[in-house]
Amino acid sequence: MNCDIPLQLANGKTYLTIFGPFVLALAVVAFVYFTGKAPTPLKKGALVIVVLVNVVMAGFLVWQARSARVSVGGDTLMLRAGTDSVVVPLGALRWNEAVDASAMSFPFRKAGTSLPGMHVGWFLREGGGDAFLLHSSEPSTLIPTTKQFDVVIPTTAYEQVRQCVYAHKAAQ
Repeated sequence: MNCDIPLQLANGKTYLTIFGPFVLALAVVAFVYFTGKAPTPLKKGALVIVVLVNVVMAGFLVWQARSARVSVGGDTLMLRAGTDSVVVPLGALRWNEAVDASAMSFPFRKAGTSLPGMHVGWFLREGGGDAFLLHSSEPSTLIPTTKQFDVVIPTTAYEQVRQCVYAHKAAQ
């Protein structure tokens, strides 16, 4: 049984958050570069560094948003986006206790990325407890586990994963 479900986590607000500072930094660089007297080599170096840092950060955030996927293989569920990932044994997932996570709050990021419309990585749930999120502005489902954490994925991915797992069980 192998199911690979690509996710689209980023929306317009996410891309605006990623590219807004990038465009602003480029505007500042252009303003500094083209106004006043000729820039010194030190200023030129600083401007190049600012542009490079912005390009790298924007590229990383876009890659993270576009690389998100949920995979079922063997006896495990793998959630990943960019450099963040977690592997959960299928037996640890409590499918019958899954709940709608769209209105839930995950106020504290432990490790990962939090942008408007996209939350990826480890977060602390409002009532306590850890959760690994691949969460966007789309409806999401929280799946409790028997481990020390829960997982949150888009509801469409949850339905596809559950269908994949049950199809495999029925085939056995």
